[in-house]
Amino acid sequence: MGPAAYLVLSSPFAPNLLLLFFRPSSRIETGTKPEDWATLGRTPTHRRFEDKRVSFKGKVRWSLDQSMMADSSPAVVDGVLYVGGDFKLFALEAHSGKPVWTRPTTGPVTSSPAVADDLLFLGLLDGRVIALNRHSGELKWQFKTGNYIVCSPTVVDGVLFIGSGDRNIYALDARLGTLIWKVPTQGTVIQAPAVLDKIVYAGSDANKLYSLSAQTSAKRLEFFLPGRIIDLPVISQNMVYSATSNGRLVAIKHKSRQYPWTHSIKVAWIQLWLMGFPVPTPSRQPGTLWGTFPGGKKGKFVSSPAVAGDRLFLGDNRGRFYALDAHKGTPIWEIDLEGGVTTAPLVMGNTVYFGTEKGVLYGVNSRDGSLQWKFSLGSPLKGELVYGGGMLFVRTTNGMLHAIE
Repeated sequence: MGPAAYLVLSSPFAPNLLLLFFRPSSRIETGTKPEDWATLGRTPTHRRFEDKRVSFKGKVRWSLDQSMMADSSPAVVDGVLYVGGDFKLFALEAHSGKPVWTRPTTGPVTSSPAVADDLLFLGLLDGRVIALNRHSGELKWQFKTGNYIVCSPTVVDGVLFIGSGDRNIYALDARLGTLIWKVPTQGTVIQAPAVLDKIVYAGSDANKLYSLSAQTSAKRLEFFLPGRIIDLPVISQNMVYSATSNGRLVAIKHKSRQYPWTHSIKVAWIQLWLMGFPVPTPSRQPGTLWGTFPGGKKGKFVSSPAVAGDRLFLGDNRGRFYALDAHKGTPIWEIDLEGGVTTAPLVMGNTVYFGTEKGVLYGVNSRDGSLQWKFSLGSPLKGELVYGGGMLFVRTTNGMLHAIE
């Protein structure tokens, strides 16, 4: 049997041939209008970048008590902000915080919403994926998975991709809510998948990053990470970046793939090598480019990066923030802060925004790290920073969502 035949007949690398001819009922996907933030990370590649330059006054315009139990970051589309709270989903005017509608949920919302066309998508702790009319909050469809969902959805080309606590990655028809495919993993998928060029990247807490065909679910690559993935995978510069629980940032080559039989062989090889058997040092995994720690292992990166041009931006838990070369992972500049970084970064124009455990929101120049702006919120910041409708939205550990103008 030749390699091509083996690829077709080997599960889980084998494509589902019926899916080669499947077409979703629509082509809806999350948009990228300048004043919108329709999905976690802003786009399905999660670059956290907006080219628009905005000057903020450093003033809280309004605040919402999400509750400390909720961990949902907002989506902002057409001047309306959507975010989960404690047993509730909110739609608010982004400029004023006034309610447009609210809808009860079965528990605290930890998934972040995604908006495509007239639909709002969300995962719930009761294991359901739901789609609502974003204008009214009316339920349009629901799909039940086998366990809790903390993962956020990603919607591309008419298909919704999401992970579940049942250790599966799902692809659903975004308009209808019907199952297209699901792929088992060896761990819980808690971070929103990234999608580009009909390839889906999703990490599990079993220290693996999966690369799948968006069309057929065929597995292209199963990449061992040095720790569990702690944040969104990010695609840019023909590379995929993942932050891990041991504080490392790992880069692999986009579109990499492996022969089906090599994964099992590599697992056995590594195990024998670790046990001290006289076998050669295992070769690098397919797609491996580089991995780096902050400041010579003197801390841990706390998120995956924001990407602007050929630079990556991210912070560590010891109070340093970095600009790295996107191709090599080498430092371009770094700055010292008071308190560890506790949010993912956001780049707007030539300014990088991020927050710290001291409750300070920073804006620094992306070119050299010089301070442009800072604002104290009095409580540690957390999670994602989101821009939409002319406002910057930030969350704090006391359960508040703040709109900064």
